[in-house]
Amino acid sequence: MSISCCDAFGTVLFSIFLVLCTLVPWSIAKVGSCFSHCCPARCPASRRLVQHSVVLFWRLLLWLSCWVRIRIDGTREFRRASGATGRPCVVVSNHLSFLDTPLLISLLPMTKVARVKLMVTSKMATMPFLRTIVRMTEHIIVPFARPDPECLEVDRDLMAVRLKELEDHMRRGGFAVWFPEGRLNSGDPTHVGTFRAGGFRLPARVDAEIWCIALVGTGDCWPHDSAVGGRPATVRGTIFRLCESSFECASTGRGGPGLGDESSAAKFLAESARQRIQRAVDDIAPLTAASSRTQDASLRVELRAPSARRQLPSPRLHEGGS
Repeated sequence: MSISCCDAFGTVLFSIFLVLCTLVPWSIAKVGSCFSHCCPARCPASRRLVQHSVVLFWRLLLWLSCWVRIRIDGTREFRRASGATGRPCVVVSNHLSFLDTPLLISLLPMTKVARVKLMVTSKMATMPFLRTIVRMTEHIIVPFARPDPECLEVDRDLMAVRLKELEDHMRRGGFAVWFPEGRLNSGDPTHVGTFRAGGFRLPARVDAEIWCIALVGTGDCWPHDSAVGGRPATVRGTIFRLCESSFECASTGRGGPGLGDESSAAKFLAESARQRIQRAVDDIAPLTAASSRTQDASLRVELRAPSARRQLPSPRLHEGGS
């Protein structure tokens, strides 16, 4: 019962913070959208302002939600080294929760956020606040054939157009970010689902760095079947570079199928990323479970002895860097 009370309290506070921290970027996007109609030449500047505000305020959201303890190893290296080879970047992650999106966006380096495009579901493009932000930032909407969350079938013709748009963005040195599982993992959170190979046609066509993010615990904070999140939880993750060159990674010299067959190269890159993320999840899942038990015990102590002046350490949101 005590933990249920904490869940409810955390959810209410998180929902308030989420609305407030999304309202500011939405307001900027709304004004920028109107302004771009009057002065189209200023549209790129408005877009960059929206992108920076989203990262900044969603970092603030996670910092304010101090009962959600987050540690993502490798953040500093990612922010420093991503794109250092001069190649575009692909960033992929396993997908457990709606929390994954704000968390992933908060990891992005502020100096490079204007170069980022996400592949997002059509549902995000219809949600209040988010639809204006998605439209203004020109993220890529995945055209699923049906609104059924269990359906992974896409409109192939429209998807080809969207992928070409993202490919052109990468050729200009941009970042492409998405969740290759295609939907929230509603099963065993420690088992990374199959990575759909369609998106990996991009690094099979454009030589790119590939970065992977492995997350554990986001589903405890925001369960996949809940409309709102914010439950007390411990979230751990790691971000690492799979390869500096997707062409080299898929080459026959590295055990890949080569680039002659784009479909085979895409499947190889997808499975390589999935296996590395699975190994990372296997490594951090026991640590997350142990931290969650410690946090639960701390919450029980606080509720049983509310008069005790006990100060918990601040959550380690990220390793640092900008």
